[in-house]
Amino acid sequence: VILWGVWMLVSEGEFPQREVLAHLLLYKMFSSELDISLCYPYWFISTIIQFYIAWPLIVKVFRLHRGGLLLLAISLLWSTLVGILGLEDNRAWGSFFLQYLWEFGLGMWIAEKCMSENWTDKIVMDINYYRWYWLLVGVFVGMGLSALMAWDGGFLKLYNDIPSLVGYISLALLIYKVGIDLINSFFEWANSFSYELYLMHSLVFTVIAYLIASKLPAPFLFIISLITAYIIGFVYMRLLKKTRLVK
Repeated sequence: VILWGVWMLVSEGEFPQREVLAHLLLYKMFSSELDISLCYPYWFISTIIQFYIAWPLIVKVFRLHRGGLLLLAISLLWSTLVGILGLEDNRAWGSFFLQYLWEFGLGMWIAEKCMSENWTDKIVMDINYYRWYWLLVGVFVGMGLSALMAWDGGFLKLYNDIPSLVGYISLALLIYKVGIDLINSFFEWANSFSYELYLMHSLVFTVIAYLIASKLPAPFLFIISLITAYIIGFVYMRLLKKTRLVK
């Protein structure tokens, strides 16, 4: 957040004090304008903080009989309410943690299965369990529906994360099933600092575009920006570990 503020001072000649304070003090989550200020992807930080605050209650609900289904129902009801109110483009509403509660419930259910039933050996880690043609169907149907629902889909965009999850999981499993060690190793390596990459990529792309966009064709600019973002994300992860801010 501070780096974004410094960059805007350098590139635009004015430090965005209002936006920086809103991000650092977290009250941006109550304003759609501030929630996506500085850097659009940073809306996600507000949602994460909300999940931390609500975590003890989420665990209690999950431990109820069919608690995972209850979390799913709450999430879908919230999405429906936001759609009825016509607030699907309002980040303070559409990015509220209840919108993504079903994902936390699903993750908790998978974790419980893996810990209690050795589920990983039975299904998750056995790539032969998945047929390539079903994975291909999952990729096209999941990503296709997600794109249609997100692209001028109105209130339907509130539900597009469900087919998106199917599409991306199918793609990941398909890549892993092909079994090219170099590619699989790359994704496993990238996964180790994926969140740091997420936090840094927009700033890296913005700075590089500002400096050399007029000098290179778009494809070369994208490749340079992507490679640089991976390097910066990896260095950022190592820095956080070295300072013991993350494990």
